[in-house]
Amino acid sequence: MALWLAMIGDTLVMRPVPPTTFQMVTGVASGIASIVLCLVVLAVIPAALYLRAQVRKASESLAKATANVEPVLKEASALLVDLRAIATSARADATTIHQAVVQADEGMQLLRRRVQTRLAEIDAVIEIVQQEVEDVFVSTAAVARGVRAGAAALVHHQNGARPNEATDLSVGVPQHGDDHTRETQPGRARPRIRSRRA
Repeated sequence: MALWLAMIGDTLVMRPVPPTTFQMVTGVASGIASIVLCLVVLAVIPAALYLRAQVRKASESLAKATANVEPVLKEASALLVDLRAIATSARADATTIHQAVVQADEGMQLLRRRVQTRLAEIDAVIEIVQQEVEDVFVSTAAVARGVRAGAAALVHHQNGARPNEATDLSVGVPQHGDDHTRETQPGRARPRIRSRRA
Protein backbone atom coordinates (compact mmCIF):
# COMPACT_ATOMS: atom_id res chain seq x y z
CA MET A 1 0.00 0.00 0.00
CA ALA A 2 2.81 2.28 0.81
CA LEU A 3 4.42 1.50 -2.49
CA TRP A 4 1.29 2.41 -4.32
CA LEU A 5 1.03 5.71 -2.56
CA ALA A 6 4.66 6.39 -3.39
CA MET A 7 3.96 5.76 -7.09
CA ILE A 8 0.94 8.02 -7.08
CA GLY A 9 2.90 10.78 -5.60
CA ASP A 10 5.43 10.67 -8.48
CA THR A 11 2.86 10.19 -11.37
CA LEU A 12 1.28 13.07 -13.21
CA VAL A 13 -2.42 12.68 -13.76
CA MET A 14 -3.79 14.28 -17.01
CA ARG A 15 -7.40 15.38 -17.01
CA PRO A 16 -9.04 15.86 -20.40
CA VAL A 17 -10.03 19.43 -21.21
CA PRO A 18 -13.58 19.67 -22.55
CA PRO A 19 -13.67 20.79 -26.26
CA THR A 20 -14.64 24.30 -27.12
CA THR A 21 -17.63 25.25 -29.28
CA PHE A 22 -15.38 26.11 -32.26
CA GLN A 23 -13.73 22.75 -32.08
CA MET A 24 -17.10 21.04 -31.98
CA VAL A 25 -18.37 23.01 -35.00
CA THR A 26 -15.17 22.33 -36.92
CA GLY A 27 -15.40 18.63 -36.19
CA VAL A 28 -19.03 18.44 -37.27
CA ALA A 29 -18.27 20.40 -40.47
CA SER A 30 -15.32 18.17 -41.21
CA GLY A 31 -17.50 15.10 -40.82
CA ILE A 32 -20.22 16.56 -43.04
CA ALA A 33 -17.65 17.50 -45.67
CA SER A 34 -16.23 14.00 -45.61
CA ILE A 35 -19.70 12.49 -46.01
CA VAL A 36 -20.53 14.89 -48.89
CA LEU A 37 -17.22 14.13 -50.56
CA CYS A 38 -17.93 10.43 -50.31
CA LEU A 39 -21.39 10.94 -51.79
CA VAL A 40 -19.97 13.04 -54.63
CA VAL A 41 -17.37 10.40 -55.40
CA LEU A 42 -20.03 7.73 -55.32
CA ALA A 43 -22.21 9.83 -57.71
CA VAL A 44 -19.35 10.72 -60.08
CA ILE A 45 -18.32 7.12 -60.65
CA PRO A 46 -21.66 6.06 -62.24
CA ALA A 47 -21.80 9.34 -64.15
CA ALA A 48 -18.30 8.75 -65.49
CA LEU A 49 -19.23 5.20 -66.46
CA TYR A 50 -22.41 6.46 -68.18
CA LEU A 51 -20.49 9.21 -69.98
CA ARG A 52 -17.91 6.69 -71.12
CA ALA A 53 -20.67 4.45 -72.48
CA GLN A 54 -22.25 7.41 -74.29
CA VAL A 55 -18.91 8.42 -75.78
CA ARG A 56 -18.38 4.85 -76.95
CA LYS A 57 -21.85 4.80 -78.52
CA ALA A 58 -21.24 8.17 -80.17
CA SER A 59 -17.93 6.92 -81.55
CA GLU A 60 -19.60 3.82 -82.94
CA SER A 61 -22.42 5.92 -84.46
CA LEU A 62 -19.88 8.30 -85.98
CA ALA A 63 -17.93 5.40 -87.43
CA LYS A 64 -21.14 3.96 -88.93
CA ALA A 65 -22.16 7.36 -90.29
CA THR A 66 -18.71 7.84 -91.78
CA ALA A 67 -18.91 4.41 -93.39
CA ASN A 68 -22.36 5.24 -94.78
CA VAL A 69 -21.41 8.72 -95.95
CA GLU A 70 -18.12 7.70 -97.58
CA PRO A 71 -19.77 6.34 -100.78
CA VAL A 72 -21.89 9.48 -100.98
CA LEU A 73 -18.79 11.63 -100.60
CA LYS A 74 -17.03 9.64 -103.30
CA GLU A 75 -20.02 10.05 -105.62
CA ALA A 76 -20.17 13.75 -104.83
CA SER A 77 -16.48 14.11 -105.61
CA ALA A 78 -16.94 12.25 -108.90
CA LEU A 79 -19.96 14.43 -109.69
CA LEU A 80 -17.96 17.57 -109.00
CA VAL A 81 -15.21 16.33 -111.30
CA ASP A 82 -17.79 15.61 -114.02
CA LEU A 83 -19.38 19.03 -113.54
CA ARG A 84 -16.00 20.68 -113.82
CA ALA A 85 -15.29 18.75 -117.02
CA ILE A 86 -18.73 19.70 -118.40
CA ALA A 87 -18.14 23.37 -117.53
CA THR A 88 -14.75 23.29 -119.24
CA SER A 89 -16.24 21.60 -122.32
CA ALA A 90 -19.13 24.08 -122.39
CA ARG A 91 -16.70 26.98 -122.19
CA ALA A 92 -14.68 25.53 -125.06
CA ASP A 93 -17.86 24.93 -127.09
CA ALA A 94 -19.03 28.48 -126.41
CA THR A 95 -15.68 29.82 -127.61
CA THR A 96 -15.88 27.66 -130.74
CA ILE A 97 -19.46 28.76 -131.43
CA HIS A 98 -18.49 32.41 -130.96
CA GLN A 99 -15.61 32.03 -133.39
CA ALA A 100 -17.90 30.26 -135.87
CA VAL A 101 -20.49 33.04 -135.57
CA VAL A 102 -17.80 35.69 -136.09
CA GLN A 103 -16.45 33.85 -139.14
CA ALA A 104 -19.98 33.39 -140.51
CA ASP A 105 -20.68 37.09 -140.01
CA GLU A 106 -17.46 38.00 -141.79
CA GLY A 107 -18.39 35.61 -144.62
CA MET A 108 -21.87 37.13 -144.90
CA GLN A 109 -20.40 40.64 -144.98
CA LEU A 110 -17.96 39.58 -147.72
CA LEU A 111 -20.77 37.85 -149.65
CA ARG A 112 -22.98 40.93 -149.30
CA ARG A 113 -20.22 43.17 -150.64
CA ARG A 114 -19.64 40.78 -153.56
CA VAL A 115 -23.37 40.63 -154.32
CA GLN A 116 -23.60 44.42 -154.21
CA THR A 117 -20.60 44.67 -156.54
CA ARG A 118 -22.13 42.12 -158.95
CA LEU A 119 -25.49 43.86 -158.87
CA ALA A 120 -23.81 47.19 -159.63
CA GLU A 121 -21.97 45.57 -162.55
CA ILE A 122 -25.18 43.94 -163.82
CA ASP A 123 -27.00 47.25 -163.49
CA ALA A 124 -24.27 48.95 -165.51
CA VAL A 125 -24.44 46.20 -168.18
CA ILE A 126 -28.23 46.45 -168.33
CA GLU A 127 -28.00 50.20 -168.72
CA ILE A 128 -25.47 49.83 -171.54
CA VAL A 129 -27.64 47.19 -173.24
CA GLN A 130 -30.67 49.45 -172.90
CA GLN A 131 -28.77 52.31 -174.50
CA GLU A 132 -27.62 50.04 -177.31
CA VAL A 133 -31.18 48.78 -177.86
CA GLU A 134 -32.44 52.36 -177.97
CA ASP A 135 -29.71 53.28 -180.46
CA VAL A 136 -30.59 50.27 -182.63
CA PHE A 137 -34.27 51.20 -182.44
CA VAL A 138 -33.52 54.79 -183.47
CA SER A 139 -31.24 53.60 -186.28
CA THR A 140 -33.89 51.14 -187.48
CA ALA A 141 -36.56 53.85 -187.46
CA ALA A 142 -34.26 56.17 -189.40
CA VAL A 143 -33.51 53.46 -191.96
CA ALA A 144 -37.24 52.73 -192.31
CA ARG A 145 -37.95 56.42 -192.94
CA GLY A 146 -35.17 56.52 -195.49
CA VAL A 147 -36.56 53.47 -197.25
CA ARG A 148 -40.03 55.06 -197.35
CA ALA A 149 -38.61 58.28 -198.69
CA GLY A 150 -36.61 56.37 -201.33
CA ALA A 151 -39.65 54.36 -202.36
CA ALA A 152 -41.77 57.50 -202.62
CA ALA A 153 -39.09 59.18 -204.72
CA LEU A 154 -38.85 56.14 -206.96
CA VAL A 155 -42.63 56.11 -207.43
CA HIS A 156 -42.68 59.80 -208.33
CA HIS A 157 -39.75 59.32 -210.67
CA GLN A 158 -41.50 56.49 -212.49
CA ASN A 159 -44.63 58.60 -212.80
CA GLY A 160 -42.54 61.35 -214.34
CA ALA A 161 -42.94 63.72 -211.44
CA ARG A 162 -40.02 65.74 -210.18
CA PRO A 163 -39.13 64.74 -206.66
CA ASN A 164 -39.75 67.46 -204.19
CA GLU A 165 -38.19 68.07 -200.82
CA ALA A 166 -40.57 65.60 -199.19
CA THR A 167 -39.37 62.79 -201.47
CA ASP A 168 -35.70 63.71 -201.62
CA LEU A 169 -33.43 60.76 -200.87
CA SER A 170 -31.27 62.86 -198.63
CA VAL A 171 -34.24 63.67 -196.40
CA GLY A 172 -34.83 61.18 -193.58
CA VAL A 173 -31.64 59.19 -194.19
CA PRO A 174 -29.66 59.04 -190.97
CA GLN A 175 -25.98 59.71 -191.00
CA HIS A 176 -24.18 56.85 -189.21
CA GLY A 177 -27.36 55.99 -187.34
CA ASP A 178 -27.48 59.42 -185.71
CA ASP A 179 -30.50 61.66 -186.23
CA HIS A 180 -29.20 64.81 -184.53
CA THR A 181 -28.10 66.89 -187.57
CA ARG A 182 -30.87 66.22 -190.03
CA GLU A 183 -33.59 68.73 -190.84
CA THR A 184 -37.16 67.49 -190.73
CA GLN A 185 -40.32 69.02 -191.92
CA PRO A 186 -42.42 70.93 -189.45
CA GLY A 187 -45.08 68.84 -187.75
CA ARG A 188 -43.32 65.52 -188.31
CA ALA A 189 -42.19 63.67 -185.21
CA ARG A 190 -38.76 62.28 -184.94
CA PRO A 191 -37.46 59.69 -182.50
CA ARG A 192 -35.81 60.96 -179.35
CA ILE A 193 -32.24 59.91 -178.79
CA ARG A 194 -30.81 59.75 -175.30
CA SER A 195 -27.20 60.69 -174.91
CA ARG A 196 -24.86 57.88 -174.06
CA ARG A 197 -23.43 57.91 -170.60
CA ALA A 198 -19.84 56.87 -170.26
